[in-house]
Amino acid sequence: MIKVYKAHNILSVPVVVDGKITGYAEFKDENHTFRTSDEILQKALEGLPCFGSLFKLSESIGESDPAKDLPTKELKEFSEITDWQDAKDLLRKDYGISHQSLNTPENILKKASEAGISFPNLKIEENKE
Repeated sequence: MIKVYKAHNILSVPVVVDGKITGYAEFKDENHTFRTSDEILQKALEGLPCFGSLFKLSESIGESDPAKDLPTKELKEFSEITDWQDAKDLLRKDYGISHQSLNTPENILKKASEAGISFPNLKIEENKE
């Protein structure tokens, strides 16, 4: 499940796991949000003393209800993305997807779909020989 956290303004908070800072969550986009599907990171963020005051949980995406098995899933479209590198950057920065898993256009589209998003203006070009 992807969780979206929202801050009141541009913010960078340390992520502390097992008493050590492992990185920083940065709320630098125009909406001051940070997205991640990493459960360890989610727990670390929600355990910070500033959680609830400097930033809060805004949205949970992909939360499944076992009682309901919905065959279709609404995808969030990013039609402004027209470049593979921009798609990779968005998936890494906003959705916490590792760059190693984004090594081909096919994998980028697969990971985007798993995250509940789509890039309608990105197409995989077939080799015509």
